[in-house]
Amino acid sequence: MEPDDDKVKDVYAHFGLAAYCGQCFEANLSNVLILGARVRGEALTLADVDRMELTNQKKTMGALIRDLRDKTKLPAAADDLIGRALDRRNFLNHHFFRERAEDFMSVAGCNRMIAELKQIQEVLEMASQAQCQLAMTLSAFLGITPEMLSVKFDHMVAKARDA
Repeated sequence: MEPDDDKVKDVYAHFGLAAYCGQCFEANLSNVLILGARVRGEALTLADVDRMELTNQKKTMGALIRDLRDKTKLPAAADDLIGRALDRRNFLNHHFFRERAEDFMSVAGCNRMIAELKQIQEVLEMASQAQCQLAMTLSAFLGITPEMLSVKFDHMVAKARDA
C-alpha cells in the first residue's frame, strides 16, 4: 500500500528532527573545544573565542571530533559514542534518502524509515548530552555558573522576542 502525504511528511519531520540533533551535537563539540581552549589559556580574549568559533564552523564534524580527540583524553565509552554519532550523522546527511528510496513507496517502508530516524536521533542526542556535560564541567572550571548561563539564556530569549 502506498503511503499518504501525511506519512511521507512524518518521515521528513523525523529526518528534520534527527538533522537538528546532529547540528546540536556539532555545536556542542565546538563549544567544548572553545571552552577547552579557554581552560588551556589558548583563547583569552573575546576576539580569540570569536575567531575560534568561525574556524570551527568551517570544519566538518569529523575534523571537530579529531580536534577533540587530539586535545582531550576521552573515556572509551565516550569516544565510542562520539564515533557512532559521527557515523549516524554522516549516514543521515549523505546516504539516508538515497539508500531508503524504495521504502518511500510503502507504508511499511515509511514506518521502517521513521524507526531508523528515531534511532539515529537517539544516538545524536546522547552524544550531544555528553558534550553538554563536558561543557558544563569546563564552564564550572572557568567560574561560569549555571545561574550565569540561565541569565544569559533569558537575555537571549527576551532579545529574540523583541526582534
